[in-house]
Amino acid sequence: MNLKLKFALLFSLIVTAILISSVSVIYYLYANTRTEDYNKRLWAEAVQNYQLFYGIQDLDVKTLHEIDRYSPGNLIEVNTVIIDKTYHVVFANPESLQYKIDYNLINTIRSKGEYYFSQDDREVVGIYFPDERHECFVITSANDRYGKRRLERLQLISGFVVLGAFVLTCIAALIFVKQITKPLTRLGNQMQRINENNLTERVKISSGSEELVQIASNFNDMLKRLEAGFEFQKSFVHHASHELRTPLANMLAQTEAALRRDITVEDAKDVLLSLREDQQELIE
Repeated sequence: MNLKLKFALLFSLIVTAILISSVSVIYYLYANTRTEDYNKRLWAEAVQNYQLFYGIQDLDVKTLHEIDRYSPGNLIEVNTVIIDKTYHVVFANPESLQYKIDYNLINTIRSKGEYYFSQDDREVVGIYFPDERHECFVITSANDRYGKRRLERLQLISGFVVLGAFVLTCIAALIFVKQITKPLTRLGNQMQRINENNLTERVKISSGSEELVQIASNFNDMLKRLEAGFEFQKSFVHHASHELRTPLANMLAQTEAALRRDITVEDAKDVLLSLREDQQELIE
């Protein structure tokens, strides 16, 4: 995987992760708001049933305002039971409702005063009224079908938004990275054209980002050092060749001359001594 694709993918993943986090927070807050709002509507329904059953009109002003504010409206599949202090069901809506008393739940409602929970697909509220004349427990439940449907729709929309954002971010990141790396690509092409045969050529330093200017400047400095090194190498080879050629030529001439004629031992010794002098010069 090349650097451009890797950077674009990493950037897209980061943006997508941020987007998923934001969408998750929105979904969580909306789900909590739905639950709280529906629980208040169930509470208002339970209090109204308590009022109607016992004919109570003198509730405090704050409670009446709360009932008006969270008027239950059209709750779906509403079930309400009123259980008196002797743990008998004295009211059920609908009348055909068969409710089995859960004493642990009754004790929980008594200790908390108001208890909200979910059971299967239904939202449930239990309220304890400690009035001496009408001490009772009211349990109301309903199915927030429309609210849950809106949650599912929000979840689906969020999924499409995240997926679409990821694709668009990938495309935008690729285009952006391509534009950003154009100067680097040009710089790389210029560097590729330079070899040992044209070390005098230099990378063009154009106005741009400070980092690219620094890279080009450092590369040109490196070329200067390489050029100096190659020139030194050429000079060394030239001078070494000249210094070696003369004694080698002398040694060759002496050897060939000795081979062309008959020489005595003394002559051979003289030739070897002369060759030794030339060899000594080579070593030096």
